Amino acid sequence: MNRCGSVLVGVLFLTSSALADSPKSVAKVAGPAGICCSTPSGSSEPSQRQVTSPAHPTAVSASVLTFEGLANQEPLGDFYNGGTGGTGSGPGPNLGITFSSNALGIIDADAGGTGNFGGEPSPSTIMFFLTGAAATMNVPAGFAEGFSFYYSAINSTGVVTVYDGLNATGTVLATLALPLTPSNGAPDPTGNFSPLVPLGVTFSGTARSVDFGGAQNQIGFDDITIGSATPGQPSLSIVPTLSFWAMGVLALALAAGGYLVTKRLV
Repeated sequence: MNRCGSVLVGVLFLTSSALADSPKSVAKVAGPAGICCSTPSGSSEPSQRQVTSPAHPTAVSASVLTFEGLANQEPLGDFYNGGTGGTGSGPGPNLGITFSSNALGIIDADAGGTGNFGGEPSPSTIMFFLTGAAATMNVPAGFAEGFSFYYSAINSTGVVTVYDGLNATGTVLATLALPLTPSNGAPDPTGNFSPLVPLGVTFSGTARSVDFGGAQNQIGFDDITIGSATPGQPSLSIVPTLSFWAMGVLALALAAGGYLVTKRLV
C-alpha cells in the first residue's frame, strides 16, 4: 500500500473510533425530542425508575387517573386494579382498570424524573409508551356517557379509540383524532411537551377498552377521566335510597304546608 493509501486508512480508522467513543454526539442527530428522556434537575445523567412521585389522594377520584404514585418509567400494570405497578409501586386504587404491558408512567424531569414535558394538570407523572403502536386501557366492568384526558403531541399526531370490547376489540364507540399541540407553552419551567391540552368525547353504549395511539415516545397522557367528556371532572351517578326518597317527601310536605298557610292568610 502506498503512503496516500496508508494515510486514508488511518483517517478512516480514527474517524470511526471517534464516533464509537462519542455516543452523545451521535444522539444529537437521532431525531425529534421525545417524551423521554430528559436529565433530572440537579443530575448530570438520566436516572431510570428510581424516583417515585408522591401520591396525591385528593387528586384521584373514583374515575380520574393521574398516575401519581408510580415510579419513573414504571409499567402501569395493575396499579389501578388495586395491585402494583410493574416495579412494585402501590398498591394503587382498586378501580378495576388495567393497562397493556407497554403503558408506562414517567415523572417530569423538574421533579427528579426523566420526562421531557411540562404543564401537566396533576404534577408530576403522566402516561406514555416506548413500544407498539398504542397503549390499551381495559375496564371490564364498563363505563358510559363520556371519556376525556389531557395530552401532548408536538411532533406526531395521535388517535384515541373507544371500544365496547376488551383489548381494543368489538364495536368502535368513538374515535378522537389528536392534532399536534404547542411546544414549550407552559411555565413549568422546562420540557418540550408542554402544555398538555384537554380533549373529550361523549358516546352511546358501554365502553370496555380504550386505545391510546400515536408514535412511540412522541405522545403523553394525563388525568384520564372515565364517565365524563371533561377531564378531571367525573360524572357522578346518585342512587336513590330510602333516606333520599324520605327527604324528597319531606320537602314536598313542607312546600304544601307553606302553600296552605299562605292561602289561609289571604
